[in-house]
Amino acid sequence: MKHNATVCIDHCTIYCKDKAPLNALFTAAGFFSKNNVHYMTRNSYFELYQPGPGESYDFFRSEAGLHSFIFWNDDIDACYGRVTGAGYATAMPVSDFSRPADHGEPRGMASFRGFYMATPLLPIGETAVVQQMSMAYIYPEKPYPHPNGVVGMDKMFLCLEDEADRAKAGAELERFCNVLKEGRPERRCITSLEIAGSADFAAEYGVQVDPARSCCTGIRFVAEDLAVVRGILEQSGLTWHETADHLLCVDAGAQANLFLLFRQQ
Repeated sequence: MKHNATVCIDHCTIYCKDKAPLNALFTAAGFFSKNNVHYMTRNSYFELYQPGPGESYDFFRSEAGLHSFIFWNDDIDACYGRVTGAGYATAMPVSDFSRPADHGEPRGMASFRGFYMATPLLPIGETAVVQQMSMAYIYPEKPYPHPNGVVGMDKMFLCLEDEADRAKAGAELERFCNVLKEGRPERRCITSLEIAGSADFAAEYGVQVDPARSCCTGIRFVAEDLAVVRGILEQSGLTWHETADHLLCVDAGAQANLFLLFRQQ
């Protein structure tokens, strides 16, 4: 039995010991990135993270896979107080981050404020909370278009084999996100999370996922025209198919224990 949770994910990170094969995968699927790291859409983005020499993480031992959810907030300092007051442990105080943003117009130095969580919210992976301090740079009005016509993301997927674990994870993530939001409307984020077992994902989407590699296993994208996506996939060399619900599905299980779904806008 699958569970659905209402969340507020700002963006997500795909860990990879070598980002070149994953960049090739996403390029073949019709995505574009100016720096081969950040893949921007109108409401969210995913990014590749390749650790430096000698850098490793005990929470994620696989070669590659979706492993990190970064949650949305619009008042990070007040949010930090709510999170710690609710009994959650953080790995750091609120800190400032910045990086160049050159994927659209205007261009400039994108800034963020956020913190990483110490309380484990995912069986395999990490979580953080961020406030985008320069929205015009992160989500410009005219971002560079992806050849596949993807305009956004609307759902993430978790794979947990035990039914009790699914219900617990869904309830805990909803509770955490309610603390983050405190009744505020979400802006430009992913609000839906589907939690199911590997057999459920195999039956519904025709994909093979392994929760021992990464419990974060899928992303659903919204595309302007599925015919365009289908044409790109037909030429891509990737493993893909159409589901019974007329979603296009790329099964990247071998590369990153990940599947990509595309639905019509």
